[in-house]
Amino acid sequence: MAVTKKLSSPARWNRLLALGVGLSFLATACGSSSASGPTASAPGITATTITIGSTQPLTGPAAPGYSEISKASNAYFQWVNDHGGVRGRKIVYK
Repeated sequence: MAVTKKLSSPARWNRLLALGVGLSFLATACGSSSASGPTASAPGITATTITIGSTQPLTGPAAPGYSEISKASNAYFQWVNDHGGVRGRKIVYK
């Protein structure tokens, strides 16, 4: 004989909410997109470059843990650029 536990009303609503949010994300991810890609009017994108910005703490207690991020990012984007960039566009990291 199987014993079933009836969910309380708040637990039921939490599960329904989680299901709704998950389905929303799935629908958004599966939505159609333009096959032509971003246009030149998109911020940070030109015919030859893609500009990416970054913000890290330079001072204060968090700074030591973030000091290598910019160097590593520069090295990675240099590697990407050396291998053709992204769809032929070079990455400009600021």
